Amino acid sequence: MVRAKPVIFTLWGKYAKGEGIELEKKLAAGKFPVIFAKKIEVTNYNGLSLTTRYGSIIDFDIATPKAEQLGQWALSNSVTLHSLILTNAFNDAYLKLADLSKEPFVTISNVKSSSIEGKRYCIYASIKIPTKVKNFYYIACDGCWKGTAHSLGDEFECSHCGNSKAIAKPRCMMSIELTETNDSLESALFGNIIEELLSLSAIELVDMDKKNETVDLQNIKEKLSKKTFKVELLCRKQNFRGSEQIKYSVISLLEEKSITTTKRLKRKLIYDDTDEYSISNQPSNAFADLEDDITNEKSKLLKLG
Repeated sequence: MVRAKPVIFTLWGKYAKGEGIELEKKLAAGKFPVIFAKKIEVTNYNGLSLTTRYGSIIDFDIATPKAEQLGQWALSNSVTLHSLILTNAFNDAYLKLADLSKEPFVTISNVKSSSIEGKRYCIYASIKIPTKVKNFYYIACDGCWKGTAHSLGDEFECSHCGNSKAIAKPRCMMSIELTETNDSLESALFGNIIEELLSLSAIELVDMDKKNETVDLQNIKEKLSKKTFKVELLCRKQNFRGSEQIKYSVISLLEEKSITTTKRLKRKLIYDDTDEYSISNQPSNAFADLEDDITNEKSKLLKLG
């Protein structure tokens, strides 16, 4: 993970059969090994992701002080990490381990004027839901949540994550409008946070769609109109019919409740059955420091989970 934000690392071919099997055994035993990986491919499609390539080198639990520090952090947060794995929530936009308290905040105007591919921005904003919402979900691979043309329930090989037994499942998705006093920005919201907002699961939304039933958004809109959020956005640029389009997606979200004019209470919307949130054991610069300890070559350090 980078700054306590999960990164998907896909192992292909011999790495899946070798190091991948070893990782599965460690995870099954309740361990969260620190991974040191070199010569791997980095992509920024819909967030940072990593994959092995020819010549990649992978090692586990290297003996350095920073690696041990990271391992101790994983051990102290093992309950949360297990929850993320069991619920596939590590793929979700709403991250249990994300901490926005140390992030610099900008205005929506700053975001629009910058719009750098792959850059993350933090803003304060209110959420507005459009009057008409076409779909609240899409069909995706149950491993990486990338969209698929397969029908709901189909088993298939995912070309994105390489899972040969992926299942086509519904995942929530909704366009929203983020607003400040004098500005606004359209963004996409994904995953279980929408289920929390709607009080409906993705499966229930599919069933409603089959029955031609609609979601009553009026009550939800009224509740959201009284709330302010800390929002972390990811900027993506796409080419569509020869023209460049800029898209934003919400990757982390915190609700703020005002107590007094000088003090605020922050509460996270939950995506699973726990709502405890602690950042006391969060590593600060463990990844960067560990990389300096081991080699001056370009490398990546991950915490699988």
